[in-house]
Amino acid sequence: MKAIFSLSCCLFLFFSSYSQFEVVVDDFGFSDRPQMLFKKQNNEFILSNIKSNQSSRNKFVVFDNTGEQVFYYELNPGYGTATFIDIMEMPDSSVIWAQQTFECGITRDRHLRYDKNWNQSNTGVGGEKVWSNFGGALSDYTFMSYEGDDVARRTETGEIIWERQFGGFDIGPFITGLVVTPGDSLVVATDDELVFADKDGEIVTTYPEYRLIRIKALGQGLLLGQKTDRFGPEPDSIFLLFPSFSLLGKIGFSGEEIIDIAVDGSRFAVLTSASHVYLFGAEYYKILFRDVKINVQNFGNSILQQVNVNIEFPMIDTLCVNGYQQFSRQYQGLSILPGQTAELNWEELRVTFDEDPTGNLEFCMWTSMPDQKLDKDSSNDLYCTNLSVTGLGDEPAKNFSLELFPNPSSLEQSTLQYQLSAGARAEVQVFNPVGNLAARFAVAGGQGTLKLAKQPPGLYFVVLTIEGKLAQAFKFIQL
Repeated sequence: MKAIFSLSCCLFLFFSSYSQFEVVVDDFGFSDRPQMLFKKQNNEFILSNIKSNQSSRNKFVVFDNTGEQVFYYELNPGYGTATFIDIMEMPDSSVIWAQQTFECGITRDRHLRYDKNWNQSNTGVGGEKVWSNFGGALSDYTFMSYEGDDVARRTETGEIIWERQFGGFDIGPFITGLVVTPGDSLVVATDDELVFADKDGEIVTTYPEYRLIRIKALGQGLLLGQKTDRFGPEPDSIFLLFPSFSLLGKIGFSGEEIIDIAVDGSRFAVLTSASHVYLFGAEYYKILFRDVKINVQNFGNSILQQVNVNIEFPMIDTLCVNGYQQFSRQYQGLSILPGQTAELNWEELRVTFDEDPTGNLEFCMWTSMPDQKLDKDSSNDLYCTNLSVTGLGDEPAKNFSLELFPNPSSLEQSTLQYQLSAGARAEVQVFNPVGNLAARFAVAGGQGTLKLAKQPPGLYFVVLTIEGKLAQAFKFIQL
């Protein structure tokens, strides 16, 4: 089968978003599902279960950003139980685990420390302590810890510098998370509110509208929090907050529970109850090719009735993995005589890039039979070509406007108001936080309004194209 030799693209557009990639975690020997995910500064990932007993042992596996295993640890608790509580990376890239053991009616807290090469170390924090949760290291190498309703600042060896109980002498709110900002301020998540305090523990302000069970620090001063409606219908969700604590966006996970979150600058990974890792990265380019025309010629001796068309685009660098984007489309009901050429149409093709793809874009295409087997002549199985992606220019279509209000919106319907030149052919598209099409409207020239039905909470992108060219794009927040 001769390789494809002609391809033309009729329409494309691109936009930026928080793009999502999904990786199903391989079996690393866990008898139960992993429940803790941690990202180190050197791009290593730690995946762990939580509890262990006689039948299920405490273990964690370390793998690099290609998925190769770097280190493996397993604890035999004997006749008791052991629980991993939290993990923290120190400025020297060493890692400290907080672990609680229970045996013969006695509960003990201890800490395991490993250097950057995963050699167990007894320096620094060690011995039995009375706290379990880490809140992050400050610039002077001290670090924060919390337990119940208590917050403490400690030296590198674990000695208390100061300790504060939320709620005074009464039982305060339960602390669910704590992060240290780049300026050494503290953000404390409780089951009552979100608290902003200085490094000495003095409360600056509180935000009762955010009741989060987990809080993380993103790049550029952004904050990421998890909300779980344990007794209600709302799915687990991720909140993105500005440094001012106003809401940037919200991402829901319908049908799956959020187990843990790992952060790498402005990118983050979410581990769910289905053992899926969802990877979110800032500002990827997603290109939508429509009505891609493909010419296929039959070089065989019999009538060609069906064929697969395969496309491979360049590597995309994500938070965890590197990989090529491969697509395959099966065409049936053909009747291509020997020596004849037929034009096939690929209606829609979405490709993700981590850099602006404007210019010459190299990709590979080949044909195969529907069973994925190629012909005996391997020399014609693969054909690489260049596709010229032309920039949209600085002056798209004139005399237009598109507005959406309210924005942000919590209404059952939001209003899109447009104004176009007479006779213009346009389209309005709404993309969800992971780049999938959520709504599409064909718009004629003139002015008018459209009603956008309420979407799942999150950050959306509204795109206006006129005569097939991108004219306007803006962000929309659905509360």
